Amino acid sequence: METKDVLQAQSLQEILLAIAEENDECISVPHAYSGRGMHGKKCLAAEVYMGMGQMFSAILKYITDDNADEISEAFKGMKTDSMGKGIVVYFPEVEFAED
Repeated sequence: METKDVLQAQSLQEILLAIAEENDECISVPHAYSGRGMHGKKCLAAEVYMGMGQMFSAILKYITDDNADEISEAFKGMKTDSMGKGIVVYFPEVEFAED
């Protein structure tokens, strides 16, 4: 991925989308999700097809001084659900931005 693309990916949703577009065998395109106990409230989520360590490694490439605090806060509240063949990671405090 070019440096220009990395600098443009600022929000966690943009980062997840950039990773999915780079390699769709790693994670799914981000989407809205209502996890356990969320009572229908939607948040940012993506299915992870790789190991969690690989996902974090891919995300770290996009961390900048401008987005580090936002990304750090999002991961404090990250949750997971097992989806049979994969895991969905979701961020209850991060609203999914519709296009």
